[in-house]
Amino acid sequence: MKRAVSLWLLDKVDPPTESFIDGMLAEALPKTGKTSVILLVSRHPARPNKPYRYGRAICVPRLLARRHVARFLNFPLAWWLLVRLQRRISRQGRRCAWFVRNEPVYLAAAVCARRKDTPVIYQQSFPHDDFCRNPVKRGVARRILRGCRRGVDGLLAVSPLGLSRLSGQFPDAVKGAVIPLLAPRPALPDPLPVPTRHSPCECVYIGTHEPARQLDVVLEGVRLAVAEGVDVRATFIGGHPDDVTRLRGVPGVLSLEAQDRVRFVPPFPRAQLLEQLPGFDVGLSLIPPTDIFRESSPTKLTEYIGAGLAVLASSGIPLQEQFVTESGAGELVRFDPAAIAVGLGQLATEAQRCHGSRRRAARDYALRQLTYDQHVDALLDWVGDDQN
Repeated sequence: MKRAVSLWLLDKVDPPTESFIDGMLAEALPKTGKTSVILLVSRHPARPNKPYRYGRAICVPRLLARRHVARFLNFPLAWWLLVRLQRRISRQGRRCAWFVRNEPVYLAAAVCARRKDTPVIYQQSFPHDDFCRNPVKRGVARRILRGCRRGVDGLLAVSPLGLSRLSGQFPDAVKGAVIPLLAPRPALPDPLPVPTRHSPCECVYIGTHEPARQLDVVLEGVRLAVAEGVDVRATFIGGHPDDVTRLRGVPGVLSLEAQDRVRFVPPFPRAQLLEQLPGFDVGLSLIPPTDIFRESSPTKLTEYIGAGLAVLASSGIPLQEQFVTESGAGELVRFDPAAIAVGLGQLATEAQRCHGSRRRAARDYALRQLTYDQHVDALLDWVGDDQN
């Protein structure tokens, strides 16, 4: 039996560190032994552009940076790489499927370069064509996607709402699947740390601090909780310096920092971040339920649950509501300061009483439902096996 080839054009710069890439493409999918995985990514100016092993996959950093004119020069370059790789794979007598993640230019190259027996599958983790801030880029992306609508065979989305929207854009796609953004299995600590009495209750928020996330609402919730005597400290990780400066201008934030009730921590490597997660008590997945986020699959929520943290999550995000409700690992609250303060108080009380039930529920649910191993069949359906 010859292994088929899954060839992915990714909207990432080398090295392509990200939960889906690390957990699914570099681990769970090739681990099946039924397909080899090749990752085409943009080269990094400080790194060699030679192919190398990335986990269980092969990373080929030969594409240009997705900026300015270089973004469009990727069209002929991606076309040439796809044709060349397809010929080599065909000479080996192996099947191949092409997967394109997010980037419309790569999708256009794949649709133009494809052969009749090569399926093209489009994955969209975020509707950039609807919410890109630049109207010119947004318009160009929409035109490219419309031009490709008849050349896509399958669709991948991170939530049912996302798949429904994509199905309307690509009516000829014969199959679709939902694969949420999850925590790679190595990120799940085993065994869980034993709860111990400590103070304060340590909460963590990880992710962008840009204005669309409305962290001023979350910070006001922390301020109200502290004012009501809740023994809590919130650590915000990953903010750009400009965003952190803006948030420090929110009334009460500087006072919270002075009391060591709020901390802002710059980004640091993801592997190190996952190692430190179990040291917190509560993960904050507080997202405004606006149109831009309703169909999202919050990666950090699944990483919190996988690390055994209790979670405080905002309602109005369907997939987030599903994970929190099914797992019993936390509380859903409205996205407003008063509700956030109440939720913090409740989870802080549990942490101080050393209740480990939330952590156990989170861990058990993560092992049952939140690993990429449970979703590999959706990708293998497109790739298949080749018999020698």
